[in-house]
Amino acid sequence: MELTMSMFATQADYWKARAEKAEAERDALFSKLSQTTFASRDVLAERRRQVEAEGWTPEHDDEHVNDEIAALACFYAMPPGAREWSGPDGYGDTLGEAIRPDGWQATTGDRRRELVKAGALILAEIERIDRAAARKINDQPPKDQEE
Repeated sequence: MELTMSMFATQADYWKARAEKAEAERDALFSKLSQTTFASRDVLAERRRQVEAEGWTPEHDDEHVNDEIAALACFYAMPPGAREWSGPDGYGDTLGEAIRPDGWQATTGDRRRELVKAGALILAEIERIDRAAARKINDQPPKDQEE
């Protein structure tokens, strides 16, 4: 419900009601933000670990412009049995070898951990794409300078 001045006896009452409504909306938003799942927290923690422990910073990720990060995420996300399917058109003999970027390592065996890594890598790839798009927009000359 929208608050209007005519609903209140004084301006002070009106502004107090608006402030209370804004606080309630803020509290509801913060409540929703704090209701994250263990899975989402684990994905964010893994991404932070990749940056801090492995050195896979945004600057490092920006060097991988051929979807290598997405490919490794795909490797982790694919069903483990599918990794052994024939994949002669990629980097190796199996689908797992074919999709994993050449020279990149992957630790497997814990399915949940693999999916957390996939989620973190997908997040890294989305962020890389967003940074590239922002650079492209920022590098464009102003409209009045284009030919």
